[in-house]
Amino acid sequence: MSHQDTIQTQPSLTTTEIMTIILGCEQTLRFVQASPNYQQIEASEKFSTSNDFWTLDKKTGSRIGVNIA
Repeated sequence: MSHQDTIQTQPSLTTTEIMTIILGCEQTLRFVQASPNYQQIEASEKFSTSNDFWTLDKKTGSRIGVNIA
């Protein structure tokens, strides 16, 4: 069996299929945002839409922030 035989090809999507997936995701997000449970979570002081990630440095006890863009 050659190396060429073991390579797996990724399925390719058409632009229309990709747009359909994206539109479906947008609709799902709108549905979730409209739910009372989500609105309750979003109103919480712990809720954030920030892309910042915080962790604790165990040696110093200080917080380390990273922006995930």
